[in-house]
Amino acid sequence: MEKINFQKKENFISNYYDLLNKILSDYYKYLFDSLNLADKKSKDYIFYIVELFDLKKEIEKINFDLKLDCSGYYYFDGKELMINFNEMIRFYKLDIIDKSTLLIEYFTTLFHELIHAIQYRILINNDESVMLQMKRISIELKRMLFDNITLHHLFPDEREANIESSKIIYNFFKNYYIENFRNSEDNLIFHLGNGYLKTINGIYKNPISIIYNEETKEIIKKHCDIKVLSDYEKLLYGFELNGNLQNILETSKQTKTINSELVKMLKL
Repeated sequence: MEKINFQKKENFISNYYDLLNKILSDYYKYLFDSLNLADKKSKDYIFYIVELFDLKKEIEKINFDLKLDCSGYYYFDGKELMINFNEMIRFYKLDIIDKSTLLIEYFTTLFHELIHAIQYRILINNDESVMLQMKRISIELKRMLFDNITLHHLFPDEREANIESSKIIYNFFKNYYIENFRNSEDNLIFHLGNGYLKTINGIYKNPISIIYNEETKEIIKKHCDIKVLSDYEKLLYGFELNGNLQNILETSKQTKTINSELVKMLKL
């Protein structure tokens, strides 16, 4: 089976959407009918995706951990991917969310953790890329910042995992399940805007930039020159946006639609 080449600097997953969507189509149908997220067949589907992503060395075990205090976790040292979706299933059974929303959340979580495995492999292999720089920045920031839980989704590696996983799900529903496409679009818009606050003058500002002191600025400067990042990379990793991109993002949040400029930037 053809493997994904993660040495490509841009859109390392988008070039393989067709292969991935075929797997997801079968997996989605199976879960929609059964909701057996933790059975052997579900794990088989995940391992098939792991193989496609060429992550067999990084992920040897899949554990649907009932005691996990979050929905997903990638344990690098143990080469283990852990998922706990009991709370989301409970919400579904209580009619708080519908089945489509449940599965969009599940698949977003699954690919979020798979992308963390990719980030760690690039970190260990020291493959020079923006992803490597951002993983190094994130590790240092997480070590030094006290309020880690509140800021968790703002760190560059977390934003990347959230946005890239949401793009995968958006693309899948756009091509295979258009009747549920709006939910996947809402999911992507949420993660694109998550971490950006609206100021008095109507411009989005990333709160992680507010907490940067001289020490954190030095960490970023040591690993990356923000000025050379593309607009997409600034959006992906949570750095301050230029005025035009801020307006595009704000418009998408207000209209609840990924507009054509964002589609082009995200290569959807």
